[in-house]
Amino acid sequence: MMRKVTAKRKRVFKKTLGRSAQTRPTTLAKWRVRCFKAGWGDAITQPINGEAYPQKALNELWIRHCERLFPGKINWKKYKAAVQGYMDGYCQSSGLSLKEGLLIPVQGSVSAVIMAMNEEDTVVNWIEQLNRLPLDEIIVMVHDVNQSLLSKVGKHSKAIIVHDKKQSGDDAGRALGSQMTDSDIVLFLDGDIPMKAEQLLPFIHAVGEGMDIALNDITPYLPVFAHWDQPTIMKYFLNCCLKRQELGANSLNTFPHALSRRALEAVGRALSVPPKAQAMAILQGLRVGTAASINVIAKTNKAMDHQVRQLIIGDHIEAVNLAISMGGSRLSFSDNYRKRNLLNA
Repeated sequence: MMRKVTAKRKRVFKKTLGRSAQTRPTTLAKWRVRCFKAGWGDAITQPINGEAYPQKALNELWIRHCERLFPGKINWKKYKAAVQGYMDGYCQSSGLSLKEGLLIPVQGSVSAVIMAMNEEDTVVNWIEQLNRLPLDEIIVMVHDVNQSLLSKVGKHSKAIIVHDKKQSGDDAGRALGSQMTDSDIVLFLDGDIPMKAEQLLPFIHAVGEGMDIALNDITPYLPVFAHWDQPTIMKYFLNCCLKRQELGANSLNTFPHALSRRALEAVGRALSVPPKAQAMAILQGLRVGTAASINVIAKTNKAMDHQVRQLIIGDHIEAVNLAISMGGSRLSFSDNYRKRNLLNA
């Protein structure tokens, strides 16, 4: 009986594979076909139909293949094709339904904190994208809660909505949201800037590979230095003070970014002042770098009035003061010109 079932599955597999591979024999198609076979085989040998969170369970199975297929730097186009193939193979073989789902290339728990104002539509769009990922928690920080928002969010997910009555802003909300989850990796997102779930994968992967703070690299989208605004100059100045010139003007002020559990515990409530948290992390020897480049400059600048700009500048001055208090008045820069030893002669 077992042989008949297996033979039948093989015939169905060939027929289904033929339909799903009706594309040109490109490299991406080969990745999809290869992983389709892996997914089909896992559905037979490792069923997850009884799992409470099928996508999370499927992600655990996918990790074994991911580590073998992508041992180093990931080509994200190939990764997406591989994930699509694997999920198609598994779902078609097992009958499991995970429409538009996406798997992540890391083990452990991952959560997302969304900084939202009162825009119901953008919050719902974000949640729809995050539902495609096997996240453990979705936390939405809002300034105002109404029944319409609750009903819309409730229809799409089991996200946790946190009402910030003081309307203390994105920075304080980020610190509060980080304290509400104990996940290994936490994504921080701007609810007013919609993105696709695929764009978040490099940030998750970077932290999963050992980075403590994975920043958004906005360097390719900046104008020449003469046209930088004051907040951008301050971001670059802080990184130079910390001897991290290669970070350019990249900062925790810019979404999206991801932090490891170690980083969250190291900076604590300082996350409410992003530049200060970044300086603290670098000075403590944590790994801070960039994960991907997403152009958010236009939308960020549009929402930035004079008061916000002054706040950002002040936050960076506070971060520089922290660096001086921890590293001395010259920080880590040596004085090669003055012969201070002669003063005591």
